[in-house]
Amino acid sequence: MRIILAPDSYKGSFSSPEVAAAMARGLHRVLPAAELIELPLADGGEGTLEAVLMACGGRRLAIEAMTVAGQRCPVDIGLVREADGVERVVIESALLIGLHLAPHLAVSERSTVGLGDLIAACVARGWRRFAIGLGGSGTNDGGAGLLQGLGARLLDRAGAEVLVQPARLNQIASVDLARARTCLAEVDMQILCDVINPLCGPNGATATFGPQKGVQAAEVAPLDAAIARFAALCEGDDPAPLAQTPGAGAAGGAGYALQLLGGYCTPGGKALLQLADFDALVAGADWVLSGEGRSDRQTLQGKLPAAVAEAAARHGVATTLLSGGIERAAREPLGEIFQGAFSIADGPLSLEEMQRDGLGLIEEAAAELARLRYRI
Repeated sequence: MRIILAPDSYKGSFSSPEVAAAMARGLHRVLPAAELIELPLADGGEGTLEAVLMACGGRRLAIEAMTVAGQRCPVDIGLVREADGVERVVIESALLIGLHLAPHLAVSERSTVGLGDLIAACVARGWRRFAIGLGGSGTNDGGAGLLQGLGARLLDRAGAEVLVQPARLNQIASVDLARARTCLAEVDMQILCDVINPLCGPNGATATFGPQKGVQAAEVAPLDAAIARFAALCEGDDPAPLAQTPGAGAAGGAGYALQLLGGYCTPGGKALLQLADFDALVAGADWVLSGEGRSDRQTLQGKLPAAVAEAAARHGVATTLLSGGIERAAREPLGEIFQGAFSIADGPLSLEEMQRDGLGLIEEAAAELARLRYRI
């Protein structure tokens, strides 16, 4: 009996390796003879770098870059050797521009410039292949800072460079992308993200994700308009603007900036499964257990557990969902791809209680699911 444990992190509480280990402890209590394969994963957000290195091997390296808090410090990247012997750089943008890094700063003061700075530093060292996870960001600058970090010139009406933050987007009168395009001219830029939102509009970055980053209700429309104006300066009269493409709204517009320079979006969960050679692992498996901090209708739009379930189903293997919480209205659609969707909470619990006792609750719930599945 082979069981694969392939969870995402429980965001803000437990890493995916911690979740997978807790699941394994619970299953081992009930199924001591089972072969348990712990495969902690991510979908481009927090934990992506660790998940890639655990699944694929590779090496870790620290490179100095600017964080969203405005501090220069060493930031970890991963280097994974591909089949042709060439290394691909793995960057977890949350390590640079994550919301947790600058909770004291207003979103109008946060910039993605450090992410562009880090990419440029890696290119200068000779690397030409990248996989960049864009989940978990605290930025909403339309990707303007990222472009500036890569060498783009963002100029005001007097021809002076604008040091970009969201609050200064309306000061930009012209955009010169020549140096940024030269920097990435020979670069393969894979963008790992779990969102399909465009850059602007009612489903765009600011309207959808801005409030959770600190954008006030009255600020949404003006900031969205400023970002749309910036994108128009970048693209000119392009009849099919990249700002409308799925994933452009990732990381507050960093997805747009990278696509503008030739990057291409890949659902993060599917990319990680491919890197981990999940198809080979799941072939012949008996069961898969996945999960995340909270599952809702967005889970079905490319989140990691859905990618796991879809990949397992192609091999005729059922996947059960075990998450911190399950949105009641989402249970029916989740049931279409999962063999049951379960919460670790056995009653009303505060966030503090869940964070304190969560790993034990995951262990207990996994044991109960094993008893239920195998009628023990």
